[in-house]
Amino acid sequence: MPALTGCLPKGDRSPSPDLSPPKSWSTPTSVSIDANVTYWTKGFGDANLTALVREAWANSPDLSGTFRMVEMAREQAVMAGSDRLPQAGLG
Repeated sequence: MPALTGCLPKGDRSPSPDLSPPKSWSTPTSVSIDANVTYWTKGFGDANLTALVREAWANSPDLSGTFRMVEMAREQAVMAGSDRLPQAGLG
């Protein structure tokens, strides 16, 4: 029986804290490139690496752009599979 005691609930549970969501959210509308993006590349001493990281940061899509790409892919998949569905017409 001692092996089963690990599954028993403890009796001294403290109450959960009262957590409430914030009344409003704020997010930046655009992301700007600053020196902090490439701070970690300076340790390598390679200016080419720093330039590549800056270019990748500048050309990576934001969240809304990624969402639009996913929606476009979803719509293309629907259109590609539409010929498999039965067709109906009037006339």
